[in-house]
Amino acid sequence: MAPTIRPLAPEKDLEALASLYGSCSAKDFQQRVQGIDPERLAPFLAEGTCRAADSHPTWVAEERNRLVAIAALQPSHWHSEHTGFPVGKLTQLMTAHGAESVASALIETLESRARDERLQHLMGRVDAHAFPLQESLAARGWYPLGTSVKLVAHLNEDPEQRVTPAPLPMIPLRPMEPRDRERILEIGTQSHGENHLHFDPHLPRGTAQALFGRWVEKCIDGLAAQVWVAGRVGEVVGFATILEPSAFNRAMGTRIAVLDYIVVDHTMHGRGRGARLLQALHRQLKRHFDQIELRTTATNFPAINLYMGHGYRIVGADQVFGRWLGNP
Repeated sequence: MAPTIRPLAPEKDLEALASLYGSCSAKDFQQRVQGIDPERLAPFLAEGTCRAADSHPTWVAEERNRLVAIAALQPSHWHSEHTGFPVGKLTQLMTAHGAESVASALIETLESRARDERLQHLMGRVDAHAFPLQESLAARGWYPLGTSVKLVAHLNEDPEQRVTPAPLPMIPLRPMEPRDRERILEIGTQSHGENHLHFDPHLPRGTAQALFGRWVEKCIDGLAAQVWVAGRVGEVVGFATILEPSAFNRAMGTRIAVLDYIVVDHTMHGRGRGARLLQALHRQLKRHFDQIELRTTATNFPAINLYMGHGYRIVGADQVFGRWLGNP
């Protein structure tokens, strides 16, 4: 019997969706490392998906009255504004074990809706272990843009288990002040020369680079929970932005911070400023958080080696994809 593809019905599908999330084993290692209870995580994710379905078109696949797959599309107004053409994001694509064959029909449904909404470019990511999903995307014209890896460090780990890097000379670290804004944006726009946006042939390099400066601007204008500046008052040699997943932390009973950006002025690379900034940041964050997580591109070897030398572990990886739908 062919699967039934239909829109998500939040009230009807909530319990079945939680069961689907709970059956996914791809993130088991990450959950063990971070101490996340999967029985609390699955309903939290399902509830979030159902709430978002009003603004994110979401479809599910059923086989024999069992929910076996989900896909969701989010029109990205922020990316559209800054790229100059309508952009959408594949925010979910997941199937139960043994039901991977339904992915193609879900992707086709999602692309059809994207064309109806006159979206020209799509991007998204799937778990790096989900090879059948990657094959389904590639078969429909999606192209790989690199691998994103997630790293996690425990800030208050038992000293006998913790990787303790050699102490480095202190670097002044202070909360951002209004006078720092222009310099932070300057450094932010210079950074991130290696990222999946740069690998997309439909995004001119200048456009991709400008997006980072715009994202930093969004962070320092209120998105970030904390913005830390390296340098004395009136001096900025680097900065870091911290996001706080408050709802997740409350639901999971965790204290996790997300290191969204950590950047040192490119003229000072190779002088140990990045390592000093990271150590200083850890000292500040451990007062309020137990863990810190971040993402970077798998080919960003200097960054990965820096993080792993400061106690981070790689706990997950996603394959990033793009899809050009063309002019409507």
